Amino acid sequence: MSTRGPVLLLALALALPGTVTAASLQTDIYVRSADSITALNPGGIYPGLVVAGNPLYGSDLSLAEELRIEAQVDNMQAKASIDGGQVRLLASGFWANSLSDGIQGGEPSYAAASLVSLRDSFVLLSPGAVALSFAIDVDGSLQASSGNASWYMSAFLAQGLLGSNPNNPSDYSTIVALTSEAAPNTFYPPEGRIDYFEGISGELSGRQYFSTPFFGTENGVPVFLPGIPIQVFWNFRVDVSNSGTPPGSPGSGSANFYNTATWLGITVSNTQGEPIEGVEIIAASGYDWLAGTPVTPVPLPAGGWLLLTGLGALVARRLHPGRRPRPGDPQ
Repeated sequence: MSTRGPVLLLALALALPGTVTAASLQTDIYVRSADSITALNPGGIYPGLVVAGNPLYGSDLSLAEELRIEAQVDNMQAKASIDGGQVRLLASGFWANSLSDGIQGGEPSYAAASLVSLRDSFVLLSPGAVALSFAIDVDGSLQASSGNASWYMSAFLAQGLLGSNPNNPSDYSTIVALTSEAAPNTFYPPEGRIDYFEGISGELSGRQYFSTPFFGTENGVPVFLPGIPIQVFWNFRVDVSNSGTPPGSPGSGSANFYNTATWLGITVSNTQGEPIEGVEIIAASGYDWLAGTPVTPVPLPAGGWLLLTGLGALVARRLHPGRRPRPGDPQ
């Protein structure tokens, strides 16, 4: 893998003018360490940010090349890797003396977070309308001691923009969404957390999550049309912090999903649920979302990471433990 300049931008996207928008990827990675407070950086926040496919950078993304990024300050670190239909995330750290205010949801003095927001689009090459469903394999773990650790994922296939915001899945007429529930027409995204107050934990090994119809159903089946762009939304976040922990206490946290989340592909069927063979797609990024990627969790070598550090502040949304996110919630 080659790196060009201080920020790694990949530009090999397959463009379909007038039909499909270019793929885009945003990877937000930051670490916060109270041990590194300086006069110029009183918050102790050191963010690393890579954006591909953003108009500000004038670049598109190819999922044919691997993107790796790491940010680390003191004992806090965050990593991300994106390679085709595989995403790896890690946030971890430890502290000897918490400076948190001890209030649930309060401002942390130590934190690490890694967030990938992947967006692509494709068109179906099929003789008529079809039903689509997809699956994602997730392997990871959460650990925390006098701290917090969590992970969250959402994914959608959407077609037929009806609202004003193309970046909001709920503004489309046909949607299938990744869910952690088997019941149809429900939307509970896969997530897990160890919360200092709630004590909820999650361990995963080879867990598979499947999509369910959400909007735009015909006899209970979402119908997608050939020749019209289908949007892919895939968001994945891990984070750790000492938010709400007792002041002065030592602690640690780890949200290790470095063993890979893998897009397993898309199943094509008719409205009666019978599989259809021979359907193909053309994607803006060139990645075959239909075929997916084999599950091959292989640790990445340390030498290939791009280390990013710098001064500034990056605001990260923290999910409220008692609220289930809905389509269109900010990621």
